[in-house]
Amino acid sequence: MRIFPHTWAISPARLRGPLASDEAERYRKEQAQQEYLRSTVTVEEEQGTGPLPVPFSKGGSMSIKAYKYRIYAHKATTDKLQWVLDRCRELYNAGLQERRDAYEIAVRRHPNYYDDQARKQLTREHAIGYYEQKRELGDIKEERPEYQDIASHVLQDVIMRLKRAYDDFFRRVQNGEQPGYPVRRISGRF
Repeated sequence: MRIFPHTWAISPARLRGPLASDEAERYRKEQAQQEYLRSTVTVEEEQGTGPLPVPFSKGGSMSIKAYKYRIYAHKATTDKLQWVLDRCRELYNAGLQERRDAYEIAVRRHPNYYDDQARKQLTREHAIGYYEQKRELGDIKEERPEYQDIASHVLQDVIMRLKRAYDDFFRRVQNGEQPGYPVRRISGRF
């Protein structure tokens, strides 16, 4: 099985017999390349920060060079990304408030709140979930034109984050851990 192209070397056992000159020449070139790679020291190896060598044949190894470049965006790009992030945070907080209000108004203020069966039934009937909120994204885009500039999958991902926060909350409640109810997101914490 060939994993790397440089593992195609002809074994020395085959060289003992009669070989075509091109095969012998190819073998010598590959051996020279492997020797060169073994003797090459990369910047990462000198500094001790690079990846470990990747073995590619018996007794040999090849270094992988990696370069990291920092990209600095233009002011207009960073402003646009911050604007999108702010709209996503607003949507997250609005979705959280909508779920809280639905539970508060329809379940907690109901006269049968302290009856377990009635409370569970009311919760099932009036709970707002992921799909209900996802369906409302079209209406939100119609009412608030600034959301039309944001891709739909980005907004759906915000609703998915809210769903995961609630799922994790209910999982922790069920496991008897400290629940940690989902909280509003502030400017630097989304």
